[in-house]
Amino acid sequence: MDESLRKHLTEHMKKGSILSVKVKKHLKNGKNVSMGFGFVEFDSPETATNVCKDLQGPVLDSHALILQPCNVKNDGQKQMTIEKDRSLTKLLIKKCCF
Repeated sequence: MDESLRKHLTEHMKKGSILSVKVKKHLKNGKNVSMGFGFVEFDSPETATNVCKDLQGPVLDSHALILQPCNVKNDGQKQMTIEKDRSLTKLLIKKCCF
């Protein structure tokens, strides 16, 4: 799941690179299955913004992908600043079923 998403996005990106891909999974009938969303971290806020803008709705495994900026919520002010800066390079990706 993670690698197919990474490959799909990499093929459609104009520039920049992906640092990490995490598809959220849960155990169902003894198998790890996707929960329908995940997170992708890019090398810069510009890359994340461009991917979010340019790649809305690409189809992967018969599902349209919805990309949106990842918003981080934390209590500590210092931690929030660090996480907010990091969140500028992350996108939340959700699957829309047909």
